Amino acid sequence: MEFLEIETREMRENFTMSDPQFHDYYELYFLFEGTRELFVENKMFHVPANSFCVIPPFCLHKTEGGAYKRINLNISENFLKKEGD
Repeated sequence: MEFLEIETREMRENFTMSDPQFHDYYELYFLFEGTRELFVENKMFHVPANSFCVIPPFCLHKTEGGAYKRINLNISENFLKKEGD
């Protein structure tokens, strides 16, 4: 199935995802304001404002930290394939 989903979020206080997650699509994560800690597989990364992260399908991840504003583009692998591939 092909899809492209745009998700926005603005949190005015600390927020930590309760559990790590994974999914069968790419997550393109744009952080506009604030800072986050991004846990990917078995590593933690500091993500400052104006950062872009690509989280591949089936990759275990979660975020935590203070107030922030971000946009996610969630894109299926089929959406990225050219017709005939």
